Amino acid sequence: MLLLSQELIEHIIDLLSDDRDALISCSYASRVFYHRTRMYLFSSVTFTQCGSFHDLSRARLLAEMPLAASQIKQAQVDHYATISTLFSSSLSSLVSLDLNYVRFSEPNDLHMAVLSLPLLKELNLKQCYFEEFESIIPRSPPDGPVLENLSILYTKASVLLDPLMSFRSVYMDSLVKLSLQNPYLDADLNQLIEYSRSARKLKILRLAWIDYAVIYTNPPTRLLHLTKLEELHVGITHQRFSADVGIMQWLMQSLLQPESSGLRRLMLRIFVQHDTAFSNDGGMWTSWPQIDNALPMTRIDVVWVCKGYKDEDMDRISHGMIALVRRQFPAAHERGMLAVTVCA
Repeated sequence: MLLLSQELIEHIIDLLSDDRDALISCSYASRVFYHRTRMYLFSSVTFTQCGSFHDLSRARLLAEMPLAASQIKQAQVDHYATISTLFSSSLSSLVSLDLNYVRFSEPNDLHMAVLSLPLLKELNLKQCYFEEFESIIPRSPPDGPVLENLSILYTKASVLLDPLMSFRSVYMDSLVKLSLQNPYLDADLNQLIEYSRSARKLKILRLAWIDYAVIYTNPPTRLLHLTKLEELHVGITHQRFSADVGIMQWLMQSLLQPESSGLRRLMLRIFVQHDTAFSNDGGMWTSWPQIDNALPMTRIDVVWVCKGYKDEDMDRISHGMIALVRRQFPAAHERGMLAVTVCA
């Protein structure tokens, strides 16, 4: 076989990085390709307890193979009753971890798993919950993980931010990006407010359907502190409940504080249901002109997501939505820093 330079071998495999079948073929064709193909083939792995026994066995075997485990950068765990067995072996190179529908007996189960991953930068929690909240906070090792990206999609009646806030050095202090979607209880909004007052590195904050947390109560009385924040993404339902109006006004009042002046991008994603009817007026929009004046350097994106409308109604309603936004943000529109999108 013609000898190839290591540089050329790596270049060939890098070009094939998105073609899994080609990578497998190369790894079988010659050992010279094996090391580089392994880096891509084992970089991402999924562990699931809902699949076949063979799927689960392969996942465990992979985690217990040191050479393969050292290549894993991203892992996804689905439907596990416990994750302690998965992290008993070394996954020390893991950078990103997705936990989906995982049940924890207590917060310490999550803490111990995270502490075993010293290079972890991104943690995504999707509809996970704790059976109990009483837990001893472990001591973080000097070389423990420091998260930069945290995303939480809540399930009903789960409170996840509170136990994470009690272990701030790992989960919160170095966050650059935080995403909270569908919190059901106001306790997490209050924790978010507390965190915002001491967040040192947070640049991007994504909040979606946080109005559910205040359907049976009032919006928080304290405002978010958005110092150093560069991007705020908000997803909310259009005036279906009074909570929608109240939470929008709360967010806008938070933006009107002087420390929010550094914001570079504001994205509002507003969901409109056909049965609630779109309205050009109402309390939801009252603070928008003030935002227009208070944030002269901010790019504003408004995305209307319309559900249940007929095609013939979309043309009519989209004109009204675009006109409303341009009327409420005239300065941003004149500067060319306003974008309006209407989609089904």
